[in-house]
Amino acid sequence: MPGFFLVGGNNCHPCGRNAATCSSITVALTCNNGYFLSSGACTKCPGAATACSSATVATTCKSGYSLFSGECIVCGTNAVTCGPSAVSSACASGYYLTNGACVACGTGATACTSTTVHTTCSTGYSLISGSTLC
Repeated sequence: MPGFFLVGGNNCHPCGRNAATCSSITVALTCNNGYFLSSGACTKCPGAATACSSATVATTCKSGYSLFSGECIVCGTNAVTCGPSAVSSACASGYYLTNGACVACGTGATACTSTTVHTTCSTGYSLISGSTLC
């Protein structure tokens, strides 16, 4: 059973801190998310990493961060993914990407290609007849 190890053939004991599986209370075999295995112990991943292979190499990052060369880079405001130097590559709902930054669509829009071209309107809004605005 995950999180426990067997002693004496029929007694289960809990694994040590942050171990998903173990051979004893002091020897982890695998670790919970957000931790990596080092010399039989589970150590917390660095910074915004939700998974890592060592104290210096992230493999996945929290939302609002992007993985670049083993590091979690904080994305710019309203970005959901970004690249090196926090240049945005995808924006949150209600924002559009221009020159590596996320810019607000404008009142009533949940998706757009610019502040003057809305493609999806928020609940309670609709495209204005003969216009590209909500």
